[in-house]
Amino acid sequence: MLLTEKKYVEWHENDTSHLARWLSASDHPAPARIVIVDDQTTADEAYRLACAGTSML
Repeated sequence: MLLTEKKYVEWHENDTSHLARWLSASDHPAPARIVIVDDQTTADEAYRLACAGTSML
């Protein structure tokens, strides 16, 4: 049996912490930082976040 370490991601939304298991078919590492975005997020802001390595949810 193959034993692998379970990976999780965590983010905060509306004063609530969320935790979810990270699964990647291509074995990409779990993101270190996740921020919540919506339709009010500008393209410039999203670009800056992406360039900084921040994942957007």
